[in-house]
Amino acid sequence: MSSGYRSSTGNVWIDIFSELIDEELDYTDKWSLNFNYKITDTLSREKKKEGWKISSRHVYASFCCSKCHHQWNSARVLVIFHYRLREKTERGHVIMRPFRQVCDACKSNGEHYEIPRFSEDKVEEILLGLLSKIKKNCYREDYHDDGIDSGCSKVYRTKPHKSSLCEACKDGICCKDDYKDD
Repeated sequence: MSSGYRSSTGNVWIDIFSELIDEELDYTDKWSLNFNYKITDTLSREKKKEGWKISSRHVYASFCCSKCHHQWNSARVLVIFHYRLREKTERGHVIMRPFRQVCDACKSNGEHYEIPRFSEDKVEEILLGLLSKIKKNCYREDYHDDGIDSGCSKVYRTKPHKSSLCEACKDGICCKDDYKDD
């Protein structure tokens, strides 16, 4: 896959997810991926009873301000997935939320969050980690923890994290430590 950057709201996530489902899952269940910018890092008791599970990861992404065109990178972009398999209908559902950031150059009064952009290679890496969790939690396959889903798994050095510009920090769920033991 090419390593070009495309917006995370584009079809790149859905296209790569579909490809990986076909290549990596040896089951006939149909899976879908959708975005929801309101999901959080917790599940209600009702959602847990319905079989929903959570996977999250902090990753490296790029941003470009839609107002002033300032560009920046962040190594602490939180991506959260809610997922479940409904065995009766043979359908799996994934809902994802990439957390956004405010531009430091124009600040947009903190009201306009920019959507992160990921390379296609990074999207594939993130989704492969998710598929490992799906295999373990939905199909009871063995899972080997390789750090893929460990919050702040790999440390990239970027400028200091500015919590006032981070949507995940605003929501109280951003990873502030360089290393995290699970």
